[in-house]
Amino acid sequence: MDPAMTVVDVDSHVYEPAAIWEDYLGRDERPLARAAFWHEIDAGGLETTILNGRPVRALERSGIPRRACWRPGMTPQSIGALDPEAPHAVSPGAVDPAARLRDMDAMGIDRALLFPTLFAEHFPLIENPDAARVLARAYNDWLLDFATASARRLLPVAILPLQSVSFAVTELERVAERGCKAAFIRPSFFQGRFPSHPSYKPLWKRLEELGVAGAAWVPLALEKAETYLWLFSGIRDVSLEPERVFFARPSLVAFDSWEHAVGRMPDVFERVAAWGSRYPNHDTGTVEEARAMLGRHGVAAETVGSFLGGNAIRHFGLG
Repeated sequence: MDPAMTVVDVDSHVYEPAAIWEDYLGRDERPLARAAFWHEIDAGGLETTILNGRPVRALERSGIPRRACWRPGMTPQSIGALDPEAPHAVSPGAVDPAARLRDMDAMGIDRALLFPTLFAEHFPLIENPDAARVLARAYNDWLLDFATASARRLLPVAILPLQSVSFAVTELERVAERGCKAAFIRPSFFQGRFPSHPSYKPLWKRLEELGVAGAAWVPLALEKAETYLWLFSGIRDVSLEPERVFFARPSLVAFDSWEHAVGRMPDVFERVAAWGSRYPNHDTGTVEEARAMLGRHGVAAETVGSFLGGNAIRHFGLG
């Protein structure tokens, strides 16, 4: 690997510990938060998740926490050899910043954006806007503390309580002041409104003013857009062409180590693609795998550098 190349992982995750609920919420806020969204794993490995006052099915179907089981050196074969009947702890780097930095060193990653796991799945479904507000603040405070282990290398991606536009803008301003470069906005319905609803215009405006990137999951958004374009074929003011989706405004799109479209069309993605590992998911990809894939397609070294770090540094304004 080129020692002069800065590698930025734009798709890595944390696994939210019980400390978010136990240490980052006020005593009077805990009953509200517990009724809205609560997650814990007991000493025996049994998992409990409460959402809007009701228990919900665990994300995992076995004892393997596939969203947080990978660590450097693991292969699909070694993951497949794990006993699904036995409980397995999440990877230390998903919850502990010192372990995270060691894993990044082993993977050859200089800097990493930190996305949620449990909050990505459950948080958008919270019905009580006030509960969403206090939980977003608790999560963001925990993540910001996590990132203090290396402010340059660990880059927190904030959660916003989109259940209320006012609450979302207030939390955005707070985390932006503390240095967040991005905010996670899942393309799902909040209080019956999609993030593209006109009521969210003040939030999008404030994101732009503060220079904070809105980070969303593109495949689902594109899939839904394509569905509605098929259902309402008379609409002509929406386009799914790359020049409209990626180039009409400042954009960055993440790609995994095995996604060959970037290697096949480097001229299209040269300024907009950035590599992400998906760490610590079971299907985590490595820098070496990404470089090998791009090499098989003969992508120029300068473009490889843009994909593995340069585009992310420019897009997020990373000094």
